[in-house]
Amino acid sequence: LYSNLGDLSELVSFLDEWLEMRNEKSDRCTLLFDKMKPLFQSLLLSGNNTCQNKALLARIWADRDMFPKLSQWIVGGDGWAYDIGYGGLDHVEAFQSNDVNV
Repeated sequence: LYSNLGDLSELVSFLDEWLEMRNEKSDRCTLLFDKMKPLFQSLLLSGNNTCQNKALLARIWADRDMFPKLSQWIVGGDGWAYDIGYGGLDHVEAFQSNDVNV
């Protein structure tokens, strides 16, 4: 058996967990990505993976910016809020899938 089979199964477990929580408004996705990052790097640098596994891992790793949950920040004075209308800002804040901080 491969010496990094444990890393691969742990990574698969983390990926499953990420799929379950990817739409949550929390830092859990980012914390989970921090755990996945060294496993990806270890598996990609290892010579024990088949070409098919390594190609799939490389494709997933190439899209790694999708793993952490990033929030958007809107910074400004009350003048810009008045210019766009307070109603627009309320709609952005009320929409559940938006992770926007003002």
